[in-house]
Amino acid sequence: MKFGKWGDLEQWHMVYHGDKIISISGSHYYPHFHKDCYRIMYRMATLKAYRGMASEKISLRKMQHNFCFRAIMPAQVDWCLTKGATEIIATTNSPDNIDYGGTMHKVHNHGRRRRPNTKSDNMTLIQKDADVYNTKQDIWRVNVRDFATGKK
Repeated sequence: MKFGKWGDLEQWHMVYHGDKIISISGSHYYPHFHKDCYRIMYRMATLKAYRGMASEKISLRKMQHNFCFRAIMPAQVDWCLTKGATEIIATTNSPDNIDYGGTMHKVHNHGRRRRPNTKSDNMTLIQKDADVYNTKQDIWRVNVRDFATGKK
């Protein structure tokens, strides 16, 4: 991971258990679309022992059980808005570049197969197979502040 590449236009959010970082995800300025675009859910990682433990009330099969979506995403959206973001995006690896057991694969499937491409959904696919830092990725517009509550 590259820390500090974007300077003040980059923010890292972490979830701690005691004094140990158990989950991390970054947000940063993303000028490749336009001057007020920010990317969230960048480099999501959770220690294996803590995966699927973000909430007792939600099924283990749902993304909201992931610390990055449940705990970090709302803070990332808020931070992007304080920076003047008018569009917030997330990226997922395209089918040829997917870890089929990972959380982003679940996001990809949820978005591409189960969700219509409308603004009323949590995320809207806005570009397929974009070349993002030399990797084919799908780019999604984030339409909510919080996946768990659906709050805009």
